[in-house]
Amino acid sequence: MDNIAIKTDERLAQVLLENNRSNTLSRTIFKQLTDRLAIYTPLNNDLLNAIAQTLSLLNDFHVGEQTGLYRCARLLITHSRQMQDRHDLQAWENDLILLLNLEFQKTGLNLSGHQKRLENYQKQKMLVEKERGSPNTETASNIITFFDQEQDVEKTAIFIGQLLSNKTWGNQVFLTISQKSILIKRYDLLEKLIKQAGERVLSKQSAPLKEDILLNKIATLGSYYHEMGQYQEYLSLIKWSKNIFKNSNLLDYHEGICKIALGDLDGWRLFSVRRKMVKLPSLIQNLKTWDGHSPVENLLIWWPEGAGIGGEIMRLIFLPNILIKAKKVGIICDTRLHSVLMQKFPQIKCYPYSMLTLGTANNYDAEIDLISLTQFFLTPSYQAQPILSTNTRADVNVIGPLLSTRKIRCGISWFTPNKRSQIQRSIPAHILSNWIDSLDGVEFYALQHSLDDCPEFELHNCKINYLVNAEKDIDGLLHLAADMDLIITIGNSTAHLTGALGIPTLVLLPQKPRFQWGIKGINMPFYKNMKLIRQEIPNDWNGCLLQVSKYIQELKGLNS
Repeated sequence: MDNIAIKTDERLAQVLLENNRSNTLSRTIFKQLTDRLAIYTPLNNDLLNAIAQTLSLLNDFHVGEQTGLYRCARLLITHSRQMQDRHDLQAWENDLILLLNLEFQKTGLNLSGHQKRLENYQKQKMLVEKERGSPNTETASNIITFFDQEQDVEKTAIFIGQLLSNKTWGNQVFLTISQKSILIKRYDLLEKLIKQAGERVLSKQSAPLKEDILLNKIATLGSYYHEMGQYQEYLSLIKWSKNIFKNSNLLDYHEGICKIALGDLDGWRLFSVRRKMVKLPSLIQNLKTWDGHSPVENLLIWWPEGAGIGGEIMRLIFLPNILIKAKKVGIICDTRLHSVLMQKFPQIKCYPYSMLTLGTANNYDAEIDLISLTQFFLTPSYQAQPILSTNTRADVNVIGPLLSTRKIRCGISWFTPNKRSQIQRSIPAHILSNWIDSLDGVEFYALQHSLDDCPEFELHNCKINYLVNAEKDIDGLLHLAADMDLIITIGNSTAHLTGALGIPTLVLLPQKPRFQWGIKGINMPFYKNMKLIRQEIPNDWNGCLLQVSKYIQELKGLNS
């Protein structure tokens, strides 16, 4: 270690030891410690000893601080494994075993105390079964953690069911589960747990459970079904849950997601309950809520910042229908959409998100949120129509020469910077590059966010022209897209923008797409000239691109 690193470790060790005396650890100290453990360089002995002492004093700290110490201990294990220097742990292995319960088993480390810990948990289990007094949160947590490690789901569910039936333990067990990250990946067990709890509530076999805790777990399981694309199971869970909770906005919202995914348009009515689940901005609290049918003089359409530009376009597609009912319309939306919307509809006025907190609505007599619009207008007889258009712009002269070709012109967007769904939704650059190389007579133009987000783009020498930054220049993207014969895109904002422009668009979707794309079918009811191409096999983009090739061949035939 260099001198600077040694001094940094020594200073952090000193701070830890000083805080140990007062049994308080601030968030700043936790951040410093976790940041240091995330750097895989050898730890100074002073710092190791200070961490060991801090961990050994776990029970003297507040519950919130204990949670932070658990995390630090796990990071220390990872650090030790990365440095291949595990002997540093041996001096205080027993303290770590006490702290982490079965965490060592999860990390794959072979520690001598493993069997002893299991025996200890068995003793705790027997103790709880005989418990007659007030339950101890730590004991309940330890037992549930122990059973969560076992493979016998039935035995686990039966035992937890017994705890739930106990008047003293019922709420405590759910409280424990809701506060810890256990069972989150054991959805088979979580489902049994929820069902047992619900049945006991219905039959009045147990003390009333706290509704918010049970609902939270139902939502957790529902979100799992959503991610897995298991919407029938998802819908069954929600319908069953409604026998317990008769009037729940959360359950209506989840039922709406299921129905939308399954192609039931009534799902949008249920989904619109989401407005009841957010704090309404003060700007609209004195306005009446529009019913979607009655004529209105001045209507304000809004939604909080962060809804996403694609989601906004998907709802604003109904503007022509709205303008039949409303004489004047104001829209609070992403500023990047202002010019393109007012260009098509000069009778509307657009405002930035800041108006929700800083503006006044004196010129409006009714309001409606973007989410609620769909339930009013998306009917089986709805006829989609474009809402965006383009006019001549100075820089079209720059783009024009590049487009002066007899080749098929395809706009393409293949990558999302969204970290959560990047792997599932993005097409790997090497697959895209190989596919493009296999085509003749086609020129590709990127309708993509900054290529800084796509490091593989240049690595695989993708033959795609990059002319506009789709994230910053929506107007430029639309002008470029308007000159294309075909748009090929994943399910992102580009799909919504080109769909609203009316350009023929092929949307490539993973096998388990977001609910708004549905789970089957090739049409998207919001957009007239859009076709959906779905993966038949998970992560198989080659199959999707093969279908795109057929569309391109058809275009070549039409242009010849």
